[in-house]
Amino acid sequence: RLRLLRPKPLGVEAAHELIRKPLAELGLSLQPERLFQHILKVTGRLPYLLQYYGRTLVECALGGERDSVGAECVRKVEASFETALLFLSPLQTLAERKLRLLAIHVLKHFSGPFGPEALVPIAPSLGLEPDVLQIVSACNDLVLQNVLAWDEGRYHVASEGLRHFARKHQASIIVRGLRA
Repeated sequence: RLRLLRPKPLGVEAAHELIRKPLAELGLSLQPERLFQHILKVTGRLPYLLQYYGRTLVECALGGERDSVGAECVRKVEASFETALLFLSPLQTLAERKLRLLAIHVLKHFSGPFGPEALVPIAPSLGLEPDVLQIVSACNDLVLQNVLAWDEGRYHVASEGLRHFARKHQASIIVRGLRA
């Protein structure tokens, strides 16, 4: 009997340690500060996404024989096919059509926290009953798949990176989302 372990976002200090400490140990720095804030926002401070960013930023800096990680490395990481796959994997693993449609809708139309009642009017177009309990169940499934996060009784997109890459690769996601 294993309990499902879901990674929760790290606090800002812990995220800072996870990114900056390994860079410092390699003699690298992350400049300017706004890049660190950008990384926190894109990753949603999720540990596995922060680790991925840290690893790929180090590879970029060492490959370019730099002593600091800057905007060029962040752009290179975010342009990578591997990065897009990692961030979009929660969408790719959704087995049910209604969950894919719900995820696509939320990514397109909700920029902040929302309650399940906000989805009642459009539920039938997503293959859901206009019933708050069914919508809560579907949203909870998306939380378990790391598409959504739940804080203080409200849902929100788990990481801005998911939204960013979904927009960037919108056509292929929508086509896959509409397939059975």
